Amino acid sequence: MGAGSANLSISSVLLQAVKERRTAYICAAAVAVMAIAVLHAPPGPVLLGCGGSVTVLVFIGCVKRVIK
Repeated sequence: MGAGSANLSISSVLLQAVKERRTAYICAAAVAVMAIAVLHAPPGPVLLGCGGSVTVLVFIGCVKRVIK
């Protein structure tokens, strides 16, 4: 039972970190759309960069919640 409750705790921490970063998702999507549509940038690197930056922010949020 201990492992199940620990897993639930980690998933709830991850969910809370994702919810806190809603603005980052919106900004990353806006930047990606503008870069691809307006500036004709290649979509692969733009999507990887925007997705990677949001992933790093969520990971940092998870680490901060676990350390507390």
